[in-house]
Amino acid sequence: MATTARPTRIGVIADGVLTENGNPYNLKFAVLDAQPAGVLDDLPTSNYVVGNALYRTGVILDTDGRGRGVAWPADPAQAAVVTVEAGTADAFTATADRVLAVTATRAQAASPSFSIDGLPAYAAETRDRIRAAITNAGHTWPTGKNAVYIGPNCTAPSPAFDLAAACAVLAAGGSIDPAALTQVVLIGELGLDGSIRPVADVTARISAGRAAGHRKFIVPVANFDEASQGIDVTTVGVNTLGAALDFLAEMARA
Repeated sequence: MATTARPTRIGVIADGVLTENGNPYNLKFAVLDAQPAGVLDDLPTSNYVVGNALYRTGVILDTDGRGRGVAWPADPAQAAVVTVEAGTADAFTATADRVLAVTATRAQAASPSFSIDGLPAYAAETRDRIRAAITNAGHTWPTGKNAVYIGPNCTAPSPAFDLAAACAVLAAGGSIDPAALTQVVLIGELGLDGSIRPVADVTARISAGRAAGHRKFIVPVANFDEASQGIDVTTVGVNTLGAALDFLAEMARA
């Protein structure tokens, strides 16, 4: 009976080469139809998931003695079974006049994808920032088809929605408890390295959240003094995505 295992790396295949997502060293493996002879046992490498398929990787020596990375589909009879569970999660962010719901969903798909709807003016660059921030901050990008919807009727798109979208993606992917996002308004722009940058109109965003009944806020640390003027709200300033996740877990326990 096959066993279930968590793969250690997520990859993409393009032009016959498997590359690790978010890897600064740009590891590459030539994709083959089957395991080749001569794979070095003393140079273990990670398994990779591409879509829902599991790939084994290794190193072989060329005739000139140089190592070459290779990847091949795992044998279904012997390989670990990789299952992508469907998931959904809601986070909240705010404009200067209202609270917006940020809904992330994850579903099984033959090819991995990530889309953002409800944010036409910033969709492409927001998608790139969120994915880079999550992977470069050391978190595993959820496999399968990931989608984010920001709404309803988002008429003022802003990078300030980044933090809420990233947390929703991680919750839908199972990395954090979706319940941790309940009643917390998340405000902040993400850097590609997972840092959280200051945004405009934080006081107005906090006011909109309060008017909608929210009392917990996570904001960029650079905006903390401005955002913490309200005496009937709990406001936390963070400078990284990881710090925001830590505070979410703490708020969920409070």
